[in-house]
Amino acid sequence: MSIIDKVPNTEPFSRVTFKLNLLSNQYYCFLMVNTILAIIALLALIGVGLAVSNIPTISATSTNATSTNATSTNVSQQIVDQPHFKAELRGIQQFSPNTNASGEAYFRVLDDENIGYVVDVSNISSVSSAFITYWDGAFPDKTIVPLRLASLEGIASPGEVASGTAEGTFGVADFSERGPVDRSISDFVKHVLDGNVYLKISTVQTPSGEIAGQLESQVE
Repeated sequence: MSIIDKVPNTEPFSRVTFKLNLLSNQYYCFLMVNTILAIIALLALIGVGLAVSNIPTISATSTNATSTNATSTNVSQQIVDQPHFKAELRGIQQFSPNTNASGEAYFRVLDDENIGYVVDVSNISSVSSAFITYWDGAFPDKTIVPLRLASLEGIASPGEVASGTAEGTFGVADFSERGPVDRSISDFVKHVLDGNVYLKISTVQTPSGEIAGQLESQVE
């Protein structure tokens, strides 16, 4: 018997080559499928990003504005129609229990740093200042942010009894640096929900505050 006869019987070379090619093609198809799936997933993520970026938002036009043009008409109307917070302004019992002045204030969170407001007042004169304050039942109250309504047209001219509207925005950067509320919208909202945030309007005759109202959530 020759040495060739002692070699074990093996598959023909062509059949082995065919199997190797088949395995190579299967691996190539596997890579192609995974590449296509990865491209589809990437396109889907890009589409989601574009959709989110196109969501309309309301942006504040100025911070703690001092003119009635501070917010656009559309934004002002939305603040009144869809407020996040509202305050009914009435005479402060300790300082002006017999005043005829009254009003309503509307607030809406515009973005992560700004809040828009619209304030309507009636029968008030000589407005000197207005503040968003923190009050937990103890005096004195603590200022969170001044609105400076006295510089806005439409509230009241000095010495005159008037009714009118003031509007504008304030931002967390306007919050008192060492005030009772952190410079964040979330902390502001927390204190509103706790019932400790008020709008107070002072006049020359009642500097401690003639009318005030608690900000109450209007979001169900």
